[in-house]
This record gives sequence, structure tokens and C-alpha cells, in this order.
Amino acid sequence: MKAVFKYTVILLGAIFLASCNPDSLDHPDRYKESDGVPFIHFVRYADRDVMIREAGMNEVVCIVGDKLNSVHEIYFNDQKAELNTSYMTPHTIVVAVPGSMPAMKDNMMHLITRNGTEVLYDFTVLTP
Repeated sequence: MKAVFKYTVILLGAIFLASCNPDSLDHPDRYKESDGVPFIHFVRYADRDVMIREAGMNEVVCIVGDKLNSVHEIYFNDQKAELNTSYMTPHTIVVAVPGSMPAMKDNMMHLITRNGTEVLYDFTVLTP
């Protein structure tokens, strides 16, 4: 009888410890930052499947590529975009083009990783 009680307590303890794991099955889509250099295949509108090379200020775009969860910051020209990890995966980033006028317009999207690697992509922000 003592052996059954002992094994029951051990089993319940193991179940409790497994349920306290932060990477448990409760959060399968949790954002995980990766290493590596991001690569952009194309940019499209977020609400329709049309590839674009330019967008207006405050428009929401979807960046499609590889290793995009290594991106830490995005700049359109010299304006920083707000990143939300809920809209980032290894293959897509949904982001709004900043609504502020750039001081320097180079018609580039700057993707910056945590270690400072910068990837440039030709992308024009249409200003009024």
C-alpha cells in the first residue's frame, strides 16, 4: 500500500512539473526570435495578395521571406516602424508603414537584426 502511495505522489509531481514548463503545449504559436540574416522575397498588401514595390504612409503591408523572426527593427527610409511580435513569423511580418515624413528619403526598407546586421530592400514610401 505504501508503494502505491509513493508512486502516485511521484506521478502527480511529475505531471505538475511538466505542466509548469513555459514551452508547453499551451502556447504552440509563441513568438520565438531566431538568428540569421533575413531575406525578403516580396512585399504585398496585408489585405490582398498583390505584390508591391511602394505603399503610402500608414498602409499595412506584409513582408514575405525567410528568417524574418530574426528582425528586431524595421525602418522605412529613416522612419522606424512599430513591430508587433503577434504579427511576425519566420516567413511573414505584417507592419504599418510609418505615417511621419522622412527627413532623408532613400526609398529603402531597412531590416535590422538584434546583432546589428542590416538588410536593405528597395521599397518606396509614397508621401503626400
